[in-house]
Amino acid sequence: MGVDRVMLNLQDRFIFDSVAARLQVAKLIREHQPKWIFATTDCGVHPDHKAIRDITDGAIFYSRPPKWEEIPGGEILADSQPWEIERLFFYY
Repeated sequence: MGVDRVMLNLQDRFIFDSVAARLQVAKLIREHQPKWIFATTDCGVHPDHKAIRDITDGAIFYSRPPKWEEIPGGEILADSQPWEIERLFFYY
């Protein structure tokens, strides 16, 4: 597929949706500018899967607006350009 694997500093079994996690993923979206994103559904028994779906949904939104340098805590996105994906796919 021509992709590289990137690991965030999130602990398996203890992943939860947070603004910090959303911003980390939004930064990756802005850096790599994907057309499509594949994410897990929130079904199943593993709580990380629901958290990853929520983080991904939030990150896709966070990757779109400009002017993050004006938002306290938004510095991580200040030096990148907004990006909007074409399609979000869910799998399980």
